[in-house]
Amino acid sequence: MTTAAVNGDGATNTANNNPVSPELRRVVAASVVGTALEWYDFFIYGFAVTLVFNELFFVTGDPATGTLVGFATFGVGFAVRPFGGFLFGHLGDRIGRRATLIITTLVMGISTGLIGLLPTYASIGIAAPILLTLLRMCQGLGAGAEFGGASTLLAEHAPPARQPLYGALVLDVNVLGPFRMARAFAPALRESRGAVVNIASISGYRAGGSSIAYGVSKAALLQLTRNLAVALAPDVRVNAVAPGTVATRWQTDMHGEEAFQRRAAAEREAVPLKQTAGPEHVAQAVLGLLAMDLVTGETVILDGGKHVMY
Repeated sequence: MTTAAVNGDGATNTANNNPVSPELRRVVAASVVGTALEWYDFFIYGFAVTLVFNELFFVTGDPATGTLVGFATFGVGFAVRPFGGFLFGHLGDRIGRRATLIITTLVMGISTGLIGLLPTYASIGIAAPILLTLLRMCQGLGAGAEFGGASTLLAEHAPPARQPLYGALVLDVNVLGPFRMARAFAPALRESRGAVVNIASISGYRAGGSSIAYGVSKAALLQLTRNLAVALAPDVRVNAVAPGTVATRWQTDMHGEEAFQRRAAAEREAVPLKQTAGPEHVAQAVLGLLAMDLVTGETVILDGGKHVMY
């Protein structure tokens, strides 16, 4: 349908209000469903680490240590995500986005299925956590490929004026997926009187320039924390940790040792406590929140006190 309006100069403006085409509807449905399934599988690993994997695959004699080792393998999936985007993005240019998305869904589904079939540490020893880590890497490849591929497919099929809106649907599903997954795990968490701690970023409170999209995603994670805290109360506590600059090997490799040290030094000078967080500080905050029985829906900010200056 086309509508017309006369402006102040007497000229006629037309606007095309054509409904969404059946083709675009099919693309949206396929992308949203595929993304929801993939990220459900990707994030469910984190809950399985605390409830199952720490006892079956990471046998260290100390349940807390087994859980922390399990979370290290959880992070491996995030580390390989960019490689999935690069690899399957190139493949999508060669054979098409739809065929590539089918492949990425299979990669994620097969990896998750094989994780469920893995023998435990008691059966095959150290090979069990090694195989679990390899399959987690495959999950990361599939998740990285799905996110970029689905966003691109939606943007390519959307009307030019609505490309940002349709491209953002994938991010929306990415945020809602963990919420629904946590609700699914709620009975097990309630039975064990469990707790959830999300690792976010100070960018969830402030971001600018090229980091706006990253900041929006972290702000969504912080809001997810608050929503889960209400939904799972009173049996499950949900909190978050929001670090600022964290000195890690990944950071130094990405920015270069010298550049990162200059950045970290400038950050230390800009904060009241004159120090920035390290991985050990993040671990201390997580363990502290897990031990606090009367705290839920809160965020511990690790930025050296910079937030008090705002």
